[in-house]
Amino acid sequence: MRNWQKRLLGLSLGVLLWGMASCNSSMSQSLTALPVSSENTIPIPSFSPTPSPVIIPETSEPLPSITQAPAFQSFAVQPLSQMLEDGADWHVWVKELGGRVLFEWRSDEIIHPASIVKVPLGMLVLETLEKGTEEPLDLVLDKGPTGAGRSYRQLLRAMLVYSEEDATEILERDLFERVHQNAVQQILDRWQAPSIRFRPRRASIHDLSTLWECLYTRQCLSESASEQMLTWLAEETPSDNGRLWTLKPYLPEESRIYNKRGSMTVPLTVGDCGLVEIPYYPVLLICIVGQSQGEPNFDRLHQKIGEFVQEVWVLWQDYREIKDE
Repeated sequence: MRNWQKRLLGLSLGVLLWGMASCNSSMSQSLTALPVSSENTIPIPSFSPTPSPVIIPETSEPLPSITQAPAFQSFAVQPLSQMLEDGADWHVWVKELGGRVLFEWRSDEIIHPASIVKVPLGMLVLETLEKGTEEPLDLVLDKGPTGAGRSYRQLLRAMLVYSEEDATEILERDLFERVHQNAVQQILDRWQAPSIRFRPRRASIHDLSTLWECLYTRQCLSESASEQMLTWLAEETPSDNGRLWTLKPYLPEESRIYNKRGSMTVPLTVGDCGLVEIPYYPVLLICIVGQSQGEPNFDRLHQKIGEFVQEVWVLWQDYREIKDE
């Protein structure tokens, strides 16, 4: 019996037990079914951000049988939700690029996203540099802010790959010296990520995820700027041994992970946001941030993100298996 069949059999048995315990209720009450996807092709990535929260509609159709291909939510929502009930405040967005939202959890709440917000900052720096000159991007990146002692290329790589705060402060200050704050906000609004702020750092997981999708599908930045950003975000460092990178041993060859981690002490925040690119499959977007008042502690939040990402991977593989049959 395949993994998805085992999961769905467990779901069916749970429904049967629930029905026996509710024998005094009306016999005409129907069970809830989740919509079955009829897509037979892999979606081509396109920028189509999906509103949040995702609401699973109720229908009067019967539950799918073991041989049917249920939607991802039918067997994934319960185990994923249970993983997030550990005392921390979790904010999550999981989606196939160009397709449906697979899972979301408090994704519209405005939070401090820690260093994950450096991705929007990098995108804004590249956007405003390109629009402010007719020179090729490579030439512009070899220049730098006045008195910085480093080029834009060096500063952006330091911020996005190594999360250097000094480089981040230089780039943020330079951005707001070159571009009025209202103009920056207009760009974010155009990118459909209005919640993002830098002074102080604030964003919703939904809007951060929207920018990741917009970046990958080349709808926010030019082709050259998008390629450069993604190259930095795919660069592996010695610290890339947890969170989204826990998937590396399970991925086929020629797969790629793009990500930006974030963490801070007050409030205790641990997160990761990025893309998993797999040959012949849709790109999987996962953005997750956990916050607590000390318990769970940093190590536990870090570990939980890795566990959650791996569970998403297992469930998603089951989903793709039954969808492609």
